[in-house]
Amino acid sequence: ILEIRATDQEAARRIFYDGIMERIPNTAFRGLRQHPRTQLLYALLAALCFAVTRSLLLTCLLPVGLLGLRYYYSHKVILAYLECALHTDMADIEQYYMKPPGSCFWVAVLDGNVVGIVAARGHEEDNTVELLRMSVDSRFRGKGIAKALGRKVLEFALVHNYSA
Repeated sequence: ILEIRATDQEAARRIFYDGIMERIPNTAFRGLRQHPRTQLLYALLAALCFAVTRSLLLTCLLPVGLLGLRYYYSHKVILAYLECALHTDMADIEQYYMKPPGSCFWVAVLDGNVVGIVAARGHEEDNTVELLRMSVDSRFRGKGIAKALGRKVLEFALVHNYSA
């Protein structure tokens, strides 16, 4: 785990982007099984659709359409988040994380390749540090890289005497 260098920034942005884009399906469909009210609402809408149209085809297409709208909305929200992040802190990692005291950005390097990222940003007003932008390249998951990145942030917090 090393502090980011200028040559690592493009790889860091790619890992961040890919990691966030993977979240779209989970964001769109998260919790549908655990939310019986949403399931009931979809079932009632399908029943209402059948009662009004008497079309089995339209009744079957309604839930598919609703799920498609959930996916579209999640995609739109995540792209807006990425647009913001890639034009603020991730656009100039050096300025945002490496220059301010109490902040840092690290990369996990394996066989000469950047395979993971994490940032820490200190907050003086309440003496806390925030873990940000953690992501591991999907091809290198399950190797303890995220744990090592998380430990690096914890070590950083201890060294800088953050309370939380």
